[in-house]
Amino acid sequence: MGKSLGEVKQTFLFCDGGSCRKAGAENVTRAARAYLRNSGNWDETHTIKTRCNGRCEDAPTCIVEDGHFWYKKLTPEKVVEVIESHLEKNQPVEDYLLYAQDWKAVKSEDERTKFKIKPFEWESHPELGNCQITKGLSSDQYVYPLFDYLHKNVPGASYETASGERFFFRELIELRYTKTVELEMIQEDKTVELVIGAVPKDDQELKKLKITNTHYFYQENSGKVGVRFANNKNELIGYLFLGKPNEKVWEYCTKIQLQNNRLESISV
Repeated sequence: MGKSLGEVKQTFLFCDGGSCRKAGAENVTRAARAYLRNSGNWDETHTIKTRCNGRCEDAPTCIVEDGHFWYKKLTPEKVVEVIESHLEKNQPVEDYLLYAQDWKAVKSEDERTKFKIKPFEWESHPELGNCQITKGLSSDQYVYPLFDYLHKNVPGASYETASGERFFFRELIELRYTKTVELEMIQEDKTVELVIGAVPKDDQELKKLKITNTHYFYQENSGKVGVRFANNKNELIGYLFLGKPNEKVWEYCTKIQLQNNRLESISV
């Protein structure tokens, strides 16, 4: 029988992403669950493993609701102290807090500078010729939404593999990201897989296939815009062709994918 959620007064969300696991998140979660069970607080609390809390630099992390408290660099001992304080005193443990509701900034010793996408620049590219180009973001949190948007909204878009095989979005039966690292573009007679998820460091074959470099471009000779995907050695994986820069899809790309970076003035 499942837990009665109506009785739950406190929820603990433990990050289970790669960085947190490496930093000992599993032991933190086990210690928390053992304490909740043995202290008699199991039924009025709930623990959840999340895929990623988005704070890799502060691993392992945990979010406590209600109250919206974020904790950083937890250990089994620290997490028990945190739980005790919330359940018995209804107070956070200030020394371990990363963020609390209404704070204007996080409290992190390892805060990373937010990646800022550079403006488009003219370049003589060996494959694309004279073009305006900029580097986008390549994590699956960007690549999958891009393909999902095209699948649902841009039937005229197409994807071309490094070998020249072309897939049109209007012919897709399904776009599926259910495998660990592969995004599948499924047609009636063929499927192409794109490696977009985090791959093991020692898996050299997957690293060759992993999209690590993503460049958005305007090609001067064709007047078209698109996206070039490459691996960590900048070897071509494939191209997205999106049409002309005055089309709606390019507005999506510049606003959502490129932080409002736009092409220089061009004739369209």
